[in-house]
Amino acid sequence: MSRNKADHLWVGQVLPIGTAAWILHKIMGIRYSVFTHGMDIVAPQSNPRKKKLLQMILRSADEVVANSLYTKTELIKLGVSADEIRIIYPGVDPEEFVEPRAEEIAEFCQKYGLEGKRVIAGIGRLVERKGFQFAILALKNVAAKYPNAVLVLGGEGVYGQTLKCCARDQFGDDYSKKIIFCGTLNIRDRACLYSLCEFFVTPSVDLAGDIEGFGMVYLEAAMYGKPSIGGNSGGVPEAVISGETGYIVEGRDISSLSGAMMRLLGDPEEARRMGERARERVMRDFTWEKLMKHHKSQVTNYK
Repeated sequence: MSRNKADHLWVGQVLPIGTAAWILHKIMGIRYSVFTHGMDIVAPQSNPRKKKLLQMILRSADEVVANSLYTKTELIKLGVSADEIRIIYPGVDPEEFVEPRAEEIAEFCQKYGLEGKRVIAGIGRLVERKGFQFAILALKNVAAKYPNAVLVLGGEGVYGQTLKCCARDQFGDDYSKKIIFCGTLNIRDRACLYSLCEFFVTPSVDLAGDIEGFGMVYLEAAMYGKPSIGGNSGGVPEAVISGETGYIVEGRDISSLSGAMMRLLGDPEEARRMGERARERVMRDFTWEKLMKHHKSQVTNYK
């Protein structure tokens, strides 16, 4: 470190990498800043030793960067001074979002049997906290009023088999006609799904030590002009403005969740307006170019 004349470290992960930064700070006096993302500071707190180490690293940092107001609140609970916390939201690069060709969309529709369907999309790791199990339960209510509505899930994860069992319980052995599991989607197939869907749903829920720090997928959906239904968990209400760019519901509340889904299906024009507002907000507030321009002067103080 001294040979390379490093006088300030930017640490992308509080544990375990932050431990090395803390040691260098104590031995060599090198200052450091830490990026935090939500779950990375919540999960270790169940272990007393890890919690103590977490607090030592965070409290010794010159600055702690949080990815949401929710994460900032959790940092304050750990004893980090509010004055030492700066929020930098996750951002998007508009150039990374491809516009699918008509033939690609048609091929995607044919592959998954989506012709004539009203598509509801969910993309993310298939883990319990994403709340897809509640979206499946809600679709049972939705399908009674909108029989051509389908839920298309893109992603894989340890909870995948449980979700398929849930789908089978609700819709029988031919559940794949209502709940379509696509697995991991490449960038062009993701673009097709976002383009096809009427709205995006990931009703995240709080679990012990497993919280949604923000929710990049809601910004992705917004980039394709789609409103989102998100769960009232962690930083999700900062990614989706309820009533403006979509709806925030309690993920486990099937009545509220299915009600929000039916409102969007029942008023396509309002859904379109919400999607437009969502995209405008992302382009205004969440592109990496604008985020970095806003924070550049503060970051360069450490050079």
